[in-house]
Amino acid sequence: MALYAVDKPLHLTSHGAVEEARKRLGTRRVGHTGTLDPLATGLLLLVSEESTKLVPFLSGEDKEYIAWVSFGATTPTLDAEGPVSEEAPVRFDRKDLEAALPGFLEVKEQIPPLYSAIKVKGKRAYEAAREGKPLELGPRPARYLEVELLALDAWRKRGGGRWRFPGLSGPTPPR
Repeated sequence: MALYAVDKPLHLTSHGAVEEARKRLGTRRVGHTGTLDPLATGLLLLVSEESTKLVPFLSGEDKEYIAWVSFGATTPTLDAEGPVSEEAPVRFDRKDLEAALPGFLEVKEQIPPLYSAIKVKGKRAYEAAREGKPLELGPRPARYLEVELLALDAWRKRGGGRWRFPGLSGPTPPR
C-alpha cells in the first residue's frame, strides 16, 4: 500500500497535487485525505492504488493549522486572495484578542465562506460566487481542540493592496 506525505506549496490546489502524483506514478488511482486550500501550505497525504480505500479513515482525523489573520481589512473572498475592499482601524489589544479565543472552543457548527471549494449540486461555491450567483451554504460541523495566540504583530500593506508580515521567515500569506 502506498501513502505519500507531500509538502504542498503555496498556490497549488490539492487536486493539482493529485494530478502531479498521477503523472509521476503513472496511474489514475490517486487521491488525497483532506483538501488544503491553495493558500495553505503543509502536509497533504496522498494515497494510490489499493491505498485509496484508506481515505475515509484518514480524512476524518484531527488536523493542526497555524493561521495568519489580518485585522482591519476585509476582502469579498474573506481570504488573502481577494482585493482589499474595506479597511478600518483596529480597536482592540492583545488582552481583548486572548479573551475572545476560548469562544472558538465552543463552536459546534460554522457556515463556510461563499468562496470555498464546497460543492453544491456539482458546482463549487467559489465558482458560483465569482459568477455573481452565490450558493446557499448551510452550517457544517466544526471542532476546535485548542486555540492559541502565537504572535500579534502588525501586517504592513504593500503595493497593490497586498499585505506582508514583517520579519516572518518561511512561507507567508500572499496579498
